Order: sequence, then C-alpha cells, then structure tokens
Amino acid sequence: MPPMNFKQYICNYTIEGRKYIHDKLNEMNTWYIQYLLKNIRPKESIELNDNKISLLVGQNGKGGVTKELLMIGDMELHHKIPKYKGGNDSYTNLIYVKKDVHRLIHEQNTIG
Repeated sequence: MPPMNFKQYICNYTIEGRKYIHDKLNEMNTWYIQYLLKNIRPKESIELNDNKISLLVGQNGKGGVTKELLMIGDMELHHKIPKYKGGNDSYTNLIYVKKDVHRLIHEQNTIG
C-alpha cells in the first residue's frame, strides 16, 4: 500500500499528471510574480523589470545554476555580461541564481 500522502496521479507520463505538476508550478510562479510586481524598482529600466518576471517564470522559480527552488531573500539577478562591459538588460543576458552562487560568480580570489 502506498504512503498516505503519495498521489499516484503525479506523474510526468500522463496528461493528468503533467497538468497537476504544471498547475502547481503556475501557483508558485503567480506568488513570485505578485512579489516582483509589488517591488518594482523605478530606477531600473522597464525592460529589466519586465524581464525579471519573464525570467523567473522561464526558470520555473528555480536557480539557473543549481536548479533548486529560489526563495525571496535568497535569490539574485545576475547579468551574464556586466553592464559596465557592454551588457544590457535583455532576457538572454539575465539569470536568477541563489545568493551564494552569485557571490561565487563574482569572487575575485581563486584556489591554488
């Protein structure tokens, strides 16, 4: 007998299972979207504010490196090519990562 909290219909291989999984992801994304909409930074470009929302949905609320679920307060937006090096606020130049990962990306010291 399966565990009490196990739902047999949660499965990537059935239409019903995929719908259930996607519905749950959409609920999570809605919460993040509401947070981002309430916390728009007026000094940032419209493109950046728009792409922050699109990117979070595109990454399914997961970090671009670790693929772990992101949490408000432990996620940061990273420009792959920094603006001071000619980067921009385009969707393809952005990635959401966990704070620790972002710190490692920008770390100047190397091992060895």
